[in-house]
Amino acid sequence: MLKKLFLFLFALFALLLVVGYFYGSAIISKAIIAGVERFGPPITQTSVELDAVELSILSGNFTLRGLRVGNPEGYRKEHIFDVGEVIVDIDPSTVTSDTIIVNKVHILRTEMSYETGLHGSNVKQLQKNVEAFGAKAEEDTAHEETESEETEVTGRQVIIRELVVDDMKVYTGLMGAGIKVGIPRIEMHDIGDNSDDLTIAESISLILSEVIKSIGPAIRNSVGSVGEAGKSVTDGAVEGVKGLLGQ
Repeated sequence: MLKKLFLFLFALFALLLVVGYFYGSAIISKAIIAGVERFGPPITQTSVELDAVELSILSGNFTLRGLRVGNPEGYRKEHIFDVGEVIVDIDPSTVTSDTIIVNKVHILRTEMSYETGLHGSNVKQLQKNVEAFGAKAEEDTAHEETESEETEVTGRQVIIRELVVDDMKVYTGLMGAGIKVGIPRIEMHDIGDNSDDLTIAESISLILSEVIKSIGPAIRNSVGSVGEAGKSVTDGAVEGVKGLLGQ
């Protein structure tokens, strides 16, 4: 679910950034917010909100602030996914080339909610929502003669020189009980460099797999401080993380 959401947002930005060279950053910033809030909910079948976008066309820098994805119906937390800030530095000379060079991506103040109940987890439900949308989109695309703009963008090659995830917390809950676990800083370098034509889609998949893999150990390490009741919560959360990774 997270992989597909980030892929959608990254593809949307990349497409609008090119248009921004002709129409200006102010218009494009508003277009990004409107696009996320219009096209996000059909994908997740929940609310999707973005507070603000700051975009510098000449420098290739942009910042997303306040990106929130709502929890499926029936779960306690209002949002399943809440990102405070995403700062991206792109080499502007590569925006229209076959390979986009991203100098740095810095993700700050992310909170993720993982809750389980009688009918399964919120993450699993959101995954089902996204998969249902994806299946319909693939079926519709199969009848079209040309590729969509989003497909064209996500098929381009990308190299990310540095990725940093700071101040990430995961809330894990079981039947109303829960704890919040801090995730250690995550750093990745030269993503897509010296590889066989890594696309934007594949890069996002690789990044998010690394992020999600960091969640399980952090949850396990919290067991000692929360006792037996907390152990049942963390055990369930760890299984949920495995599900995210398809393990």
